[in-house]
Amino acid sequence: MNSNHNSYSRSQNCIKCVEINLGRSKHATTQLINFMERNGIFVSLIQELYVCNGRVRGFGSAYEVMFTCCANKPKSAIVFRKPAETTLKINTFSTNNIIFSFIKFNNKRVLTISAYFSPFSDIESDLRQIQTAIDSLKPSYYIIGVDSNSHSRVWFDRRDDRRGQQILNFISENNLIILNTNENSPTFDSHQGNSSIDLTLINNNFANFVHNWTLLEVDSQSDHKYIYFEIADQLPNIEFKTTYKYNTKSVNWSEMSEKFRPLVEKYILLNDINDCQTLDNYVNSFTSDVQMICDQNIPKTKFNIKKKSNKWWTKELSDMRRRVCALKRRYQRCQSSNRENFKNEN
Repeated sequence: MNSNHNSYSRSQNCIKCVEINLGRSKHATTQLINFMERNGIFVSLIQELYVCNGRVRGFGSAYEVMFTCCANKPKSAIVFRKPAETTLKINTFSTNNIIFSFIKFNNKRVLTISAYFSPFSDIESDLRQIQTAIDSLKPSYYIIGVDSNSHSRVWFDRRDDRRGQQILNFISENNLIILNTNENSPTFDSHQGNSSIDLTLINNNFANFVHNWTLLEVDSQSDHKYIYFEIADQLPNIEFKTTYKYNTKSVNWSEMSEKFRPLVEKYILLNDINDCQTLDNYVNSFTSDVQMICDQNIPKTKFNIKKKSNKWWTKELSDMRRRVCALKRRYQRCQSSNRENFKNEN
């Protein structure tokens, strides 16, 4: 992480982002600004920001800070470096704890969400708020950075709890992808203990744009660690290669069965296999003989067929799949006596 201050530019073909809970610390805020300057970070999703005398402190004129201050202190914010791309805060849905903003680049609008789920709040209410915004705004692409204060082994925490299950239901119903890969490293580490409670979620359409999710082992001056990821400008040119090696369309399988018959008789006896190494040798030998017969009797494909990903898949199909998956889970979880009624209703 040693790039210069403007490395988030188009020449890099990506926007650099970071997610962090600052723990309401002035020192952590100063550290974040220095980190953004040194490493060309363009967007920061922040939870528990530093507030003094009712004002968000620490960010100068070089930054655009989006937050909402209602009756209580703001707990979430989205920070953009200036000069920023086209950004728009969504006041209709933003609250102290959850901030919604659109960022536009290369004719693409991405809904960016920074959220703090208080351990003392009703997490279902927070999830409903996000769900309402998504259903109303209908973004093609969105990303959620959240201090969830919830636990699940799915995102590499050491235990599960009810709040974690509620988030998993939300993830499943919206067909979201969890970017966390911190299997052996907690996102929160203090003298009171450690856990993995900070999540980065994206919708399925955004999967090919977000890269290099990393939990950074650098000093943040906070109990939470920096989460780093990049958003690509353009969709990569994805190609799929077939794994078919032989052209099997014109094969006479009756003749091939006769050629394989001696091979089956040769390998039918397994009495001599009494350890793993012997089994490995047996499988390798069998595979080699099968391949030899195929090489001698079946023509190989001249080239691998390449094709781009399906263009016929639409957002409507994604929404239908999401609803079907949600109904399927509810059906599987309901009591056996109610399953038939549930199936008929849906």
